[in-house]
Amino acid sequence: MNILYKSSFVKICYSPSLNLMEVVWSPYSKNLFPALYRSEFLTFFKYQNICKAQNILVDERMFYYEIDDELEEWVNNTLKDRVVFFAKKVAIVANITNMRQDSIDQRVEKAQLINTQMLFFENKNAAKDFLIEEYHLDAK
Repeated sequence: MNILYKSSFVKICYSPSLNLMEVVWSPYSKNLFPALYRSEFLTFFKYQNICKAQNILVDERMFYYEIDDELEEWVNNTLKDRVVFFAKKVAIVANITNMRQDSIDQRVEKAQLINTQMLFFENKNAAKDFLIEEYHLDAK
């Protein structure tokens, strides 16, 4: 994995051979504020538009920033306006027991609107297997 971007809050890596982008939030995400969160999110969009990753793994297990409704609306509008290329698959690694089911359902529903398959995992290896399963099949 090549590191494309790293800050105190997030690390973005890319593997061209697996067409996989990995976004890993750090525990310092608790120190984010709206303008900084927007900046980090726009940085992700920038690299996704450049790399055109088919598979994205987002590790949110250490993501401690609370996104309010206004910021979530900004994210959704920005997705529509700025993302040129949408991934085929997105795997979110999270502490699912701490998440509300309606929040998970909303995110999956929004992904389906842009023809992206999104699943939630508690295990990073299972998430990676889901994302790169066709590469395993091609190798057999």
